[in-house]
Amino acid sequence: MRRILTILFILSITLIVGCSKKEEKKLNRNISLWKNDKIPYGTWFAYNQLQSLFPKAKITSSKKSPLEYPEVQSIFNSAEPGSGKSARIIIVREFMPSPNERQALLNYVWEGNQLLLSAFDIDNNFLDSLNLKLKNAEFSFEEDNTAVSSIENFETFALDSFYYPGFTYRSNFQEYDSTYTSILGRNSNGKANFVRIQYSNGGAIYIHSNPFVFTNFFLLHKDNRTYYELALSQFPERIQSIEWNEYFRNNSSRNSKNSVSRALSWALKQPALALALLLLLLLLILVYFFDTKRKQRKIDEKPPLRNTSLDFARTIGQLYYQQHNNSNLVQKMAQHFYEHVRTHLNIPSTKVDDSFVSLVAFKTGIEQAELKSTLYLMKQLSEQPEVSDEEVILLNNKLESFYKQA
Repeated sequence: MRRILTILFILSITLIVGCSKKEEKKLNRNISLWKNDKIPYGTWFAYNQLQSLFPKAKITSSKKSPLEYPEVQSIFNSAEPGSGKSARIIIVREFMPSPNERQALLNYVWEGNQLLLSAFDIDNNFLDSLNLKLKNAEFSFEEDNTAVSSIENFETFALDSFYYPGFTYRSNFQEYDSTYTSILGRNSNGKANFVRIQYSNGGAIYIHSNPFVFTNFFLLHKDNRTYYELALSQFPERIQSIEWNEYFRNNSSRNSKNSVSRALSWALKQPALALALLLLLLLLILVYFFDTKRKQRKIDEKPPLRNTSLDFARTIGQLYYQQHNNSNLVQKMAQHFYEHVRTHLNIPSTKVDDSFVSLVAFKTGIEQAELKSTLYLMKQLSEQPEVSDEEVILLNNKLESFYKQA
């Protein structure tokens, strides 16, 4: 009874501790970059801060394609093409415009407007048109405040650094034309990841290669919202309308003819995925070579055909022996012997002499004396009118010995 109470006491303590233990809260690592997502890697905070940063501007969101804003029509209600009073913000995982969409965006900037673009993967043709070359990197997750992103402070003209944990993406611009391209920010390696391409008419394109700095997790960490304020402070004061465009978030793969190739290219840049794909390819090759061989039922080995003529001769011999017609039996045995010599040794038997004996002995390896003895006995018995059983048996033994050696 005492033992049972002890066990129940231990179980009760275990149950109480288990129920009272708080479940560890796990970080949602889903990277949506969606303006309505309040998860760590959504952009709800960035979108909703626009009105406070630009109180006089009209803030809108749209899923329209760049091709749906003809130059001859009004782009925004408060800003006409050519007025240079509008801005567009695009923050997506992948930015892959079609040639016509790319040209429409460039035309939008040439009209004096502002375009802020941030994506992990940016179309090479778009970058080439701006004389930029982007070096992609791998995603990494920092447990502590070890990730750094720096941005230019327009008041001090110095780089302010902002530390943060979580996901980071250390891509950077390897090549750019310093004539009209300015570096606005750098990653933790000191490489440029935020640039501005300025046009003489006042239009500008801002490209950031690390969208994580626009997510809720980054901006709500300590005083990192200042980073966002400094980034958007690059926009001119004349801005009257800002559009948060989500077209490429929903259509990044639709406009690309090589989306599968790009996905494979990205996968091959990741060491773990590249190794997994290589192992899968090797496995498929092994399966192809070993599993596609023609499967066939095992063929049983057939024994060689027996010489039935000898069996037939023995049967006939036994029949004649039982009827005691020994003379006729000896003649049949002689006929079978000469037939065997003709068909198996290819030696004519029309003339039985010393040359015949020598040729048969040469082909069979039997001693000539033994052959002569057999031939003599067979001839002698064939000419006798009466043949005894013992003589038939003697002749049969000699012929059997000949057949086995021949």
